[in-house]
This record gives sequence, structure tokens and C-alpha cells, in this order.
Amino acid sequence: MSESIEKVTIRGYPKVVFFYPLVFISLISAFLEWRNLGSSEAIATFWLISFLALLFVVAFEFTRGILIALLSLIFATAVLILYLTETGVIDFNIDLTIPAVADASFYLTIALILILVLFLTWVGARFNYWELTHQELLHKKGFLGDVDRWPAPNMVVQKSLEDIFEFLLLRSGRFILIPAGKKEAIVIDAVPKINDVERRIKTVLEKLAVKVEE
Repeated sequence: MSESIEKVTIRGYPKVVFFYPLVFISLISAFLEWRNLGSSEAIATFWLISFLALLFVVAFEFTRGILIALLSLIFATAVLILYLTETGVIDFNIDLTIPAVADASFYLTIALILILVLFLTWVGARFNYWELTHQELLHKKGFLGDVDRWPAPNMVVQKSLEDIFEFLLLRSGRFILIPAGKKEAIVIDAVPKINDVERRIKTVLEKLAVKVEE
């Protein structure tokens, strides 16, 4: 028997949610510093590299083509450096540790700040979301419960999974909804577990003549 779903809730989030791994990295770094496990410079280097990587995830969109090109460039650079080192052209005996240190309180403070921001983001998404039923699409927003409505029949639903890292971090992607009679598309970014949400949308709309595109 097919699953019966009367409505589906769609919540998009700001890209700051992709910083959630930094909470765990900061807590681990704080513990290592507190217990004096490892070099402070090495811990700081690991934290800064993690922060930089997540910053790139938020700032740029890594499509499949860009990711392949980036990995190819890194691989080619590594091969070139290895070749030049083996042939004695260059001496690559370089300490890659960043000359920076931080104590446990710094990492713990960063973790607490991120937890607060992520919590407020989660709360905000409870008051700004989309709800789809068999008959209409509703945009519920604000603490007073303001609602915008569009008809669900003949609505176009498009799913975009262009950013590889956003999908890996939260299984998230972008929905583009175009209700009948509306000229501008409704774009909902960073929808977690987007494949599950899409399956529920299809179940809700299966009784209607709705065009669903991937």
C-alpha cells in the first residue's frame, strides 16, 4: 500500500548551518588543549584548516565540474612537487604547521557561540517555512503566523543538487517551486534531507496533475 501523506513541510536554512562540524572540532580541540594532548600549534593548524574549508563551502558553490577540476589541480600539484623533490630540484622539507596557538577557552567559546547561532537558526526556521498540501502551497512566516497561499495544481517542482559539499554535510539541496500563474519562481535553499522531502512532495501531489522535474 502506498504511503498516505496529507502535507509536507519544507524548511530552508541559511548557509551558516554548514558550520556545524566546527562545533565538534572546537570541542575536540578544547579537550585536547585542556588535557595537554598534542602540540598547541598542531591543534590550531587543524582548527584553522577546518574553519577555512567550511568557509569555502559556505562562500562558493562546488559543482561536480568544479570539484573534479579542483581535485585534478591538487593531484597534479602534488605529483609535480613529488617529482621536483625526488629529482633534487627543490627541497620540500617544510614545516606546514601554522605558527599560531589558542587555549581551551578560545575553542570552547567558539563552540558555544556556534551552538547559540545554530539554535537561533533552528528556532527561526520554525517560524518561516513552506507547507504543501494536495490543494495549495502555503508560506508561513513570522511570529504572528502570516500566510501566503498559492494553488498546488499544475505547479512545477524542481530539485537542484549542484553543490556536492552541501549535500554531503546535510544531504541538502535547493527546491525551485513555480505555482501556476506565478511568474517568479520560489527558491528554497539548503533544504536538509532533500531526497526524503522530494519523495514526500511527490506522494502529496500524486493525486494532482503536477509536473515534477529533477
